[in-house]
Amino acid sequence: TLMEYALVSDPWSPDPGHLPRLVTISDTGGQYLGLQYRRRAGTSSLSFTIESSVDLFAWAAEKQTVQMSLEDNGDGSLTETIRLDTPIKDSTQRFLRLRVRSLN
Repeated sequence: TLMEYALVSDPWSPDPGHLPRLVTISDTGGQYLGLQYRRRAGTSSLSFTIESSVDLFAWAAEKQTVQMSLEDNGDGSLTETIRLDTPIKDSTQRFLRLRVRSLN
């Protein structure tokens, strides 16, 4: 599938280590929600978008995100860490997911 290809995963050998991880990032004096994921390098034909929801039903693309790191794994993949632009608020419940689309 497209997601398995994008995340450098083998469809015949499931590995939860290839799934995006929810992370909390300390930056500029605040705590931020983010995603860390491994993706295929050199994939200009793929679009990676962070989406968020407060109820797991209605999802919207995050318009403002901050790339915290992009590490070359040396095996044709990159590990990317992206955080949301707004800090975590104590009373706000929020869910994140990664959407991958083909640009072809």
